[in-house]
Amino acid sequence: MDTKPAILLLHGYCGGTQEIASLYDALCAAGYTVCMPQLAGHTGKKADIRKSTYRQWLQSAESAFEQLASDHRRVIPIGFSMGALMALYLSTVHAVEAVITINCPVYFLNVPQGIRRFLMDLRCRDFSETRMVFHSMRKTTLHSNIEFLKIHHLMYPVLKRVTVPVYCNQTLDDRTVFGRPSLRYLLKNLPSKAKSYTLYHRGDHQILMGPYKERLISNILTYLKRYE
Repeated sequence: MDTKPAILLLHGYCGGTQEIASLYDALCAAGYTVCMPQLAGHTGKKADIRKSTYRQWLQSAESAFEQLASDHRRVIPIGFSMGALMALYLSTVHAVEAVITINCPVYFLNVPQGIRRFLMDLRCRDFSETRMVFHSMRKTTLHSNIEFLKIHHLMYPVLKRVTVPVYCNQTLDDRTVFGRPSLRYLLKNLPSKAKSYTLYHRGDHQILMGPYKERLISNILTYLKRYE
């Protein structure tokens, strides 16, 4: 019998499995069974994301969960960005042990932080993170942005039904998401009696693709030990 829960790992909006691959590798190395689906339309091609809907994105996550749950009694969803919203949603319609969120986008489009980080990049002459942000933005379309707003709006009443343990991780220098206000909203509005969190001063939105990922991965592995 498995002593470890299975893990459902969900990527973000207009992203892909590459943005969470470092966590996938660490979880597999630690002995966890991990399912990391590619959400519908998220192929990196605008033509594909333009033809998909938020309902299809959710269905991708639900189908992966159901397949994982058919072989494993205990499942913990871990979601990055939009995937965090989906992981929280899954906890309200399926039996899960806990939920782990990474840069959950309760409040997003952090323009002031984006400007500050760009000025820092100018001083350091290192534009790798800025290029990553613009690369992600180029993958979106008007249609996909509207679909994201639909799923984002849908999640507000859903969040008020989350009762399982939740471990939230937010970066403070996130150019996409307002980290501290988003965390504050989750801690105040999630009815779960077992909420914990970690704030990261550096890491930006794509923390799992940058040099600050090790602390996040270590914290997640430590948190998961309580469910073994």
